[in-house]
Amino acid sequence: VAETARRALLRFGEVIHNPEIQGVVPTLLAALDDPASKTDAALRTLLFTAFVHYIDAPSLALVVPILQRGMRARAAKTKRNAAQIMGSMATLTDPADLAPYLPSLVPLLRTVLVDPVPEARATAAKALGSLVQRLREERFPTLVADLVAVLKSDASGVDRAGAAQGLSEVLSGIGLSRLEGLLPEITANCSSARAPVREGFMMLLIYLPTTFAEEFQPFLSHVLPSVLAGLADENEQVRAAALRAGRILVASFARSAVDQLLPELLASMHHEAWRIRHSSIELLGELIYRVAGLTGSQAEREREALRASFAVASGDGDEESDEEEETVSANIREVLSEELGVDRCHEILAALYVARSDVAAMVRQMSFSVWKTVVANTPRTVRECLPQIMDIVLVGLASDAYERRTTAARTLGDLVHKLGEAVMSRVVPILEGALRGDTIVADGGGSIRHGVFIGLSEILNATGKAYMDAYADAMIPLVRRGLCDADEMVREAAAAAFNGLQQTVGPRVIDSVVPPLLNALTQNSGELDGIDPEHALEALRELMAVRANVVFPVLIPTLTAVPITLFNARALSSLIQVSGATLSRRLPQILLALFESLPVHHASGDTEAEAGLRDTVRVIVSTAAQDEGTLESLMLQFHESVKVKEGADLSAAPKEASRVAEACYGLATMCQSFAPNSAARGRTAMGAHVIDWLRILIDLLASSSQLVVEASWAALDALCKVIPKDDYDGYVGPVSRAVLHATESLPKEQKTLPGFNLPKGVGPLLPIYSQGLLTGSSDTKERAVRGMARLVRFTEPTALRLFATGITGPLIRIVGDRHPPNVKAAILSTLGLLLTQVPALMRPFLPQLQRTFVRGLSEADDTVRRRAAAALAALIPLQPRLDPLVAELTTGIKQTEEQGMKNAMMKAVVAVVSAPNAQSLSAASIQAIELATTTQSNSTDPRWQQLRSQAFGALCGVVPDTAAMQLVSQHAMAGPSDPAPVQATKLHCLAAVLSESPTLFAQSTDLQSQTTQSVNTALTPNPDNVHQALMSLPATHVAKNALLSSKITPLGSPNIPVLIDALVRVVDLATMASFDSDTQHAALVGLKAVAKHRFDVLEPMRDAVVMAVMAHVRDRNITVKLAAERCALYALRLARVPSTEFDGDNNGLDAYVQNMGGPASDKGKQVLDYHRRVLSKLADATRELDYASDDEDDPNSAGSQADGANSDDEA
Repeated sequence: VAETARRALLRFGEVIHNPEIQGVVPTLLAALDDPASKTDAALRTLLFTAFVHYIDAPSLALVVPILQRGMRARAAKTKRNAAQIMGSMATLTDPADLAPYLPSLVPLLRTVLVDPVPEARATAAKALGSLVQRLREERFPTLVADLVAVLKSDASGVDRAGAAQGLSEVLSGIGLSRLEGLLPEITANCSSARAPVREGFMMLLIYLPTTFAEEFQPFLSHVLPSVLAGLADENEQVRAAALRAGRILVASFARSAVDQLLPELLASMHHEAWRIRHSSIELLGELIYRVAGLTGSQAEREREALRASFAVASGDGDEESDEEEETVSANIREVLSEELGVDRCHEILAALYVARSDVAAMVRQMSFSVWKTVVANTPRTVRECLPQIMDIVLVGLASDAYERRTTAARTLGDLVHKLGEAVMSRVVPILEGALRGDTIVADGGGSIRHGVFIGLSEILNATGKAYMDAYADAMIPLVRRGLCDADEMVREAAAAAFNGLQQTVGPRVIDSVVPPLLNALTQNSGELDGIDPEHALEALRELMAVRANVVFPVLIPTLTAVPITLFNARALSSLIQVSGATLSRRLPQILLALFESLPVHHASGDTEAEAGLRDTVRVIVSTAAQDEGTLESLMLQFHESVKVKEGADLSAAPKEASRVAEACYGLATMCQSFAPNSAARGRTAMGAHVIDWLRILIDLLASSSQLVVEASWAALDALCKVIPKDDYDGYVGPVSRAVLHATESLPKEQKTLPGFNLPKGVGPLLPIYSQGLLTGSSDTKERAVRGMARLVRFTEPTALRLFATGITGPLIRIVGDRHPPNVKAAILSTLGLLLTQVPALMRPFLPQLQRTFVRGLSEADDTVRRRAAAALAALIPLQPRLDPLVAELTTGIKQTEEQGMKNAMMKAVVAVVSAPNAQSLSAASIQAIELATTTQSNSTDPRWQQLRSQAFGALCGVVPDTAAMQLVSQHAMAGPSDPAPVQATKLHCLAAVLSESPTLFAQSTDLQSQTTQSVNTALTPNPDNVHQALMSLPATHVAKNALLSSKITPLGSPNIPVLIDALVRVVDLATMASFDSDTQHAALVGLKAVAKHRFDVLEPMRDAVVMAVMAHVRDRNITVKLAAERCALYALRLARVPSTEFDGDNNGLDAYVQNMGGPASDKGKQVLDYHRRVLSKLADATRELDYASDDEDDPNSAGSQADGANSDDEA
C-alpha cells in the first residue's frame, strides 16, 4: 500500500506546471513520505528557491501540507522557516487558489505568533501582515478583534507580546485608516484599571512605530501622553513596556519629529511622578544623542578615544581630562545648536540643570549623567542659560506641587551658592515681586508664596554672612509677612526662612519680627495693620517650632500676665506644644499664672474663659509629661500647689481650693498622658511619688470643698490606672494607712468620707484591695479586707450600689480557703458590715452568706467565731425563713463539746430570737430554743450563762404572754430548795426577762414580789453560804433592771426600798466583805444607772447610797473606784442628764452635806474635798458638746449584753 501511495504521488508530481516547484518535487515528495526527518530540508529548499512564476493550485496542494507540518514542529527554526515561506507565498499565489487553505493555515500562524522565541514571533507577524495585505481584511473578519481580545486578556506576557506584534503588522497590511480608527481604543486601554491590559497595549505601541515607520509620525501627539503616563505606572512590567515604547519613538523620530517629541519630554521632566521625570530625562538623553548622530555608547567611545589620543600625545591623561571632556561636550553642543537652535538648546540645558536639584535621588542621578555628557563647564553654561533657568524656577515656585516648588527652591539655592552676588541682585527683586499684593490675590492657593519662601530658605542656607548683611533689610519684611500668611504651608516655609535668617544675621531678626507679632497677638497691631491675631499666633507657633529657645522667653511675660485672657490661654496652649525642652524652665511660672487666673474668671462668671484655661493646663501637662526632664519639674510644681495648712477650711477659701483642684486635675492629665499601654513608663516616671500622691489625694477626699473632692478623685482614679495591676498588692498598706488617716480626721458629726460618696467613689481603690486579697500575703490579705471594711463604713449606701457585688463576691470566694484566723475574722467582719450598710444589695447572697457564717461558728479560733456570730446577727433580720437556721444551731449546741463553739452558736440563737422577724418562728423552733436555753449544763463558763439567759429572755418576748409567764415561773424564779448553781442560772434568766419583757412583771404583783425576794435573799450576807458570790452577781443585774423599769417598780412601790437597800448592802462598809469586787462593781453600776435615769425612786435613800459609795472612791480596784465616782456624780445630781434635760447643779451636794452635819463634819469634809478635786471636773466634762454618754461603758446594760454585731469588728 505504501509503495502504491508513493507511485501515486510521483504521478501527481508529473502534472505540476510551475517549473520551480517541478524542480524540487522529489524533495517535496520525500518530505511528504517521511515528514519527521525530511520536512526541515524541504522547507530550506523552498526558502532558497527563487520563484519566477506564480505557484499554481497543484503546486499549492503539494506545498501546503509541508508548511502545515513545519508550523506544527517543535523546533523554533522550523516554525520560523514555514512562517516565512507562508508570508512569501501570499505574493506568489493567486488569492483564489490560496483561500481554501486559510482556515487551516491562519490558526497555525497564530500559534507561531505566541512562540517563546522572539524571531519566530516576528516572522509569523510579518507573514500574517503579508496575508492580510495580499488577501484584504475581508477574508480575515475576526482577526483584528481576536488579537485585541488577547491584549485585553490575562494571557501570559509572551502571548500578549505576540498579539501586539501581530496586530501591528496586520494594521500595517490593512492601512492607516484602520489604525486611525483603532487608535482611541489603544490609548484608552493604556490607562485601563487592569495591569495586564495596560501592559498589552503598551507593547502594541512598541511595535507600531517600527511597523509604520514615518507613516506613524502624525500619531505621535496621541500616543506620547500614554507612553509618558505609563512610565509612572504602579506595575513594573507596564513601566518597562512604556520605557521601551518611549525609546522606540525617540529612536524612530529623533530627527523627523523632534518638534513633537521635545516639548512633551521637557514638560514631563516637571511631572509630579518622579518615575516619569526620571524616564523623561533618560529619553531626553537618548534624543540628544540621536540628534547629535550617535548613541550614548558611541558618545562614551568617542570620549575614550579622545582620552587615549591625549594620553599618547602628552604621556599623562589625567592632566588633560578637563580639556578632553570639554572637547567632547563642545562637539555635542555644537551639533545640538545647529540641529535644534541655540534657544532650544539652552532650554534643554536649563531643564537638565533644574532636574539636578530634584527631590528624588534617582532623578538627580539621571540628570547628572546626561548633563555631564553635554556640559563640561557648568558655571559658564549656567550663566549662559540663566534666563531660561530662572523662568523654570519661577514657574516651579508658583506650582501647586510641593515637590516641584522644593526642586525650584533648591535650584535657586544652588545658583546662589555657585554664582553668589552675580545672581543675588537679580533673585531678591524677583522674590519681592512675587509677594506683591496683586500676585497674592491671584495666588489663592498659596503655591507662589510657598515657593518663594522655600527658595528664600535655600538662598539663606547657601549664602554667606557677607552677602546677607546687604540684603537682610529687604528679606526681614518678607519673612514677617510670610509668617502671618493664612496658608499653613507658607507659614512653615517662612519659619524655616526665619531660622536661616536668624542664624546668619543674628538677634536683630528677633527684634524686628517678634515684637510686632506680639502686638498683633494682643490685637493692638501698629506696624502690622490688618494682620489677624490668629495669624500672628500661628506665626509665633511656627517660630517656636524652629527657634523655641530664642522666642519663648520673649513671649512668656506677655502671655502669662494675670489674669490670663482666653485668647492668651489658647495662645499658650498652641505655642507650648512646639516648645520642646524650653518648657521645663518656664513651667512653674506658667502654671502658677494659670492657677491664679482661674478663680478670677470663676468669680466673674466667665465659664468660657475658665474652660479655656483648664484646657491650656491640660495641654501643658500632656506636653511636659512626654519629656523626662520636664516631668520632674512638673511633679514638684504639683506638690507645691496641693499643700494645704492643717485644719484649713477650703470651702471658705475659694482661691486656695481652686489652686489645689487645678493641680489635681493637672496630675490626672499627666497620668492619662502615659497612654493605656505604657504602664511601665508611668511606673518609671512616677516612681516613689506614687505612695506620696496616694496619701495626698486620699486626704483631699475628706476636704470641705466639693471642687477639691471631685478634682482629687479624678487624679486618684488616673493615678491608680498608671499603677500596673501586678504591683497593686504592694500598695495595700499605704492605701490603708491613707484611708485611716483621712477618715480619722473627719469631724465627729461626719460619718462618711465625701470623696467616697461620689458616683464611683471607691472605684479607684477597690481594685488595689481586690488584688491584694487574691494574690497578697496573709498580712496583705488582712489589710486588704480591713481596708474594704473601712471603705464600706465610710461610704453612703447609695454610693456602694455599684460595688456591692465587686466587694462581696471575692470575699465569699476566698473565705472558705485556708487562711489564718485573723484573715477569716476580717472577712467575716466585713461581710457583716455590708449586711448592715447595704442590706438590700446583699439579698442575692443570703444563702451563701448564711452557710459561710454558720461554718464560721465551728472554727477553732474564738475571734473568728465571734465575728461569724456577729455577722449572722446582721443577716438574720433579712432572712425570711429562720426555722432551718434554728434547727442547725440548736443541733450544733447539742452535739458540740467545745465550749467556745457552743457560746458562738448560742450567741447566734440570741440574735434569732431578738430579731424583728422572730415572730415567724414555728412552734418546733421555739421548743428547740426553749430546750437549748433551759437544759441544765455542767458548764461554769460565765459567758455561756450570760448568753443562755439572754436567749431565754428574748424567747419570753417572742412567745405569748401565758407561755412566757409559765417559762418565767419554771425557769426564772429561784426557790429556796434550788441548788446555788440553779439559783444563779435562774437569776441570770430573770435579769434577761426583766430587760426584754418587763410587761410580764407589770401584770403580776406576785412576780414582782418574788423577784424582790430573790434579790433580797441573794444579796443578804450569809457566811454559811459558800455560793454567795455565784448568786450575788446576777442578783445585782436583776435589781438594776427591775429598778430601771417604771412598769415593774412604779413610784411608791414597796419593792423599791428593798431593792435599793439590797444594792447598798453590797457596797456598804459593814457588809461588803461578803461580796467580791465584780459584784460590788455591778452594784455601783446599777445604783449609778438608777440615779441617772430614775432619780425620783433613789432620792429618798440618797444619803445612804452616797455614804456607801463614798467609801469606794479610793478603792484599790480601779473599775470599782471609777464606778463609785460615776455613781456619786449622779446620786448628788452634779452631772448633766440629757434625757431629762437636767444640766446638773450643787443642790444635791449641799443637801447631803447638811444632812451629814454640815461642812465641818467628817463626812461633809470628805465629800466636799472629793468634789473639789474630782467630781467637779467630771461634772464639767458631762456638759461638753462632744461628751459620750457613759451608758455605753456599762458592760451589763441591756444594750451591751446583746454584744453588738460590730463592737469588735475593727482592729
